[in-house]
Amino acid sequence: MSNVEELRRLRADFEREASRYPDLTFTVELISQTNPGRPAFRRPNHTTTLWQYVGTTAEWDREALAKAVVAAASTKYGAIRGAQLLALGVVEGPDKDLFCRMATRAASLIPRAARERIATDLGNALERGLGLSGRPGTPIHTFNNNSVAVWLNLVLLTLANFQRERLHSMTVAVDPFTASLAVFDFILLPEVQSDALPTSSGSFSAKAFSFVGTHLVPDEETYVEILRIIRITGMGMEQHPSTFLGKEEESIRDYLLVVLASHFESVTGETFNRKGKTDILVRRTNANVFVAECKFWSGEKGFLEAISQLLGYLTWRDSKSALLVFVRNKQLQPVLDNIRAATPSHTSYESVVADRLNDEGTLRCRFSLPTDATRSVDVSVCCFHFPDSA
Repeated sequence: MSNVEELRRLRADFEREASRYPDLTFTVELISQTNPGRPAFRRPNHTTTLWQYVGTTAEWDREALAKAVVAAASTKYGAIRGAQLLALGVVEGPDKDLFCRMATRAASLIPRAARERIATDLGNALERGLGLSGRPGTPIHTFNNNSVAVWLNLVLLTLANFQRERLHSMTVAVDPFTASLAVFDFILLPEVQSDALPTSSGSFSAKAFSFVGTHLVPDEETYVEILRIIRITGMGMEQHPSTFLGKEEESIRDYLLVVLASHFESVTGETFNRKGKTDILVRRTNANVFVAECKFWSGEKGFLEAISQLLGYLTWRDSKSALLVFVRNKQLQPVLDNIRAATPSHTSYESVVADRLNDEGTLRCRFSLPTDATRSVDVSVCCFHFPDSA
């Protein structure tokens, strides 16, 4: 059996366990010299060190570090005395042994070179998260090469890059069987591997674990840039309202499509995506990076129905979207106030991310997907004023 076949079989096994909705949690416990962490974990549990941030080369000399590493072998969790931060992976619940056996099997298919790449990416993420850039010396990290720890670290890396909504706290929002599915889905992408997984360094480690091309979920920078282009274009349209007087949604949408197409390679309108045709779809590397729906303001009921329609188009891979609202009313402010008041009443509403209705005409909120309440998506409501009396 090839590695690819084995990975597919394992994914099916993980999905079967996930479908039982097991009473199992995965938490990252951060322990420092001032924070000893939780005094006890739920039983039964499996606890393993994921990584440690020791300090910098300016704070440690080689001999002292070598002695500390040797001494750590006899300590609980392999903790290095004097390390500034230690991350424990804690799997709690009655199915923890089964998960660990399955994680060990899955991790055994990850080549050594790829494991090293995981450690490198974790180190880079750690430096960014701790704000270590600019500090004197080189950061010193250690990573646990135990198979369960390797798999849990890979789960965290995958979620952090492609399903960030599941990492709002140090406890992953879903059980570790479910969280592991994202790893398989990424590794098994055609662009990550072709017919078989290499068993050494090469394209597998370079592609599957570099995580620099966040092609499954659009990054924040791309999303903000798309919204900026739409906002600037909309402001230009508002300055010439007579040009769009009497125009239907499709005409205004087509104008936006032309502008977006000058910035992105794949921009289409009226494109099938899950349950229907979305008005604006921006794609990159065979994946959606932006989905938008265009609607004329027709009142609170129509507005909430438009949000439901947009959410119905989105899949679990879509995390960034927009609802473009064209307002024909003579007065804009009452509409903005109505949008602000009505949005939280939507059944999938979670929270406000940014409210700039009064200055930019935008309201960014987070909603859960109707098909999976554990997955969240950002929807930016962008309002443009084309009064009939123009």
